[in-house]
Amino acid sequence: MDLETVTVPPSYAHAVIEAWRRDLVSSDRAVEMMYGEISGPDLPPRENAEQEP
Repeated sequence: MDLETVTVPPSYAHAVIEAWRRDLVSSDRAVEMMYGEISGPDLPPRENAEQEP
């Protein structure tokens, strides 16, 4: 088993992204919780983000 490559379970990844979308965790914390699976630019747009008219 290669312990250098950590893969988070899909349900965990989904929970982290949902917490981030709901502003329950910061972008930095979401990236940290994903154990290197993603970086800040990989985060999807937040649904509640203000959009220009």
